[in-house]
Amino acid sequence: MRDNATGTITLSQPSLSGPVVVTMLNGSTFANVPATVTIPQGVASQSFVITTPNIPIPFKTAICSIYAMYGSSSASAVLLVASRVIAPIMSSLTVFPTTVTIGEISRGTVTLVEAVPMPAVIALEAMDPTVGPGGPLPLPGSKSSIASVPASITIPPGQTVGIFNITTHGIVSPGTHHFVKIVAGGIPLMYAALTVNA
Repeated sequence: MRDNATGTITLSQPSLSGPVVVTMLNGSTFANVPATVTIPQGVASQSFVITTPNIPIPFKTAICSIYAMYGSSSASAVLLVASRVIAPIMSSLTVFPTTVTIGEISRGTVTLVEAVPMPAVIALEAMDPTVGPGGPLPLPGSKSSIASVPASITIPPGQTVGIFNITTHGIVSPGTHHFVKIVAGGIPLMYAALTVNA
């Protein structure tokens, strides 16, 4: 299902010498406008329909610029197109500091592209990669033995940032470095690297 909007073109004064054919341009794929809008002679304004595509996945609110041109004159308007599917979309997952000594705490930050009108629950996991911090992604079940995070973080409605603690623990060999992948299970799935020194 899709929603329509209505645009209206208004002339400074009605034409007395025939209809006015206005050329329409649209700078976004999130809205569709007719190629032209005809304003009849003697009429000062004319409405037209703006259609939006049916997109079955969540997306950031789109800003659509619509332009109308006739001769040397032009006008523009902006239409905001929001996703029908309301879900939190993550823009970043970061950790700071990115290197800690065993027993210390790092903090993770989840940032959303935009706020949503309901609590945004993001699943979290700390996992051991097979090699260094730039190596392959963790395999299912490879839960970290030296780092822990909450099972999830909830970002309140209307907010875009959530912060959580990453605790480090256990016994590691002196002088060694251990790599942990912090995972945020949202849209999209995101990873951040944490180095834990002995």
